[in-house]
Amino acid sequence: MTGVGETVREYLHRLLDRDTCLLVWIHAKRCPGLYYLERRAMSFALRYFTHQVNSMRDVFQSLSQKDLLALLKSHRITLMGK
Repeated sequence: MTGVGETVREYLHRLLDRDTCLLVWIHAKRCPGLYYLERRAMSFALRYFTHQVNSMRDVFQSLSQKDLLALLKSHRITLMGK
C-alpha cells in the first residue's frame, strides 16, 4: 500500500492528489452525520475504486475524525452534516 519510507498521511495525500473522490465514502460509514457533497464523484469512486476502497478501509479507520477532516480540508473537500 504505502511506498518505502512513506507515512500513512503521505500515502493519503498522494491518493487525494491522484483522485479526491476515493476517500470520503469510507469515513462516511464511520461518521453517518457526514457526506460528500459531490455525489457524482462518490458514484465514480464506488464504481471504479471498490477494490481500493476495500484495501484502504483499515487506513481510514485508523485516523481520528479530526485528522481526517484536517486532511480533507487541506485538499479543499467540503463535508457537511446531514
